[in-house]
Amino acid sequence: MIKKSFWYIKREYGINPEIGMRVEINGRGGVIIEDCGPYIGVNFNDDKPGECVSCHPISGVTYFDEIVKIRKPKKSSSRFADFISSDIGWTFKEWLKYKEYRRKEFGESY
Repeated sequence: MIKKSFWYIKREYGINPEIGMRVEINGRGGVIIEDCGPYIGVNFNDDKPGECVSCHPISGVTYFDEIVKIRKPKKSSSRFADFISSDIGWTFKEWLKYKEYRRKEFGESY
């Protein structure tokens, strides 16, 4: 099944947000980076790349037609987020050693 982006927001509010669309929410500029169901996931300009804040799609939001490139988080930040979401009970150092082993033995990237 193909997921239709922002289908709930389009249906309920009649607006068409898109990934990469510039927005301003209560005076803070940002970019939509994720469909969060009834909310839009925004990376604000003054936050770290990749940080996502769920925001109500009509409360204090100004949408701009401009679509911009999404800022990607640093590789180290991305790795740590993967470690946190793995929830396996290891230390970060142990997890990195395991990932390095998988990369060397099986060519997996992390």
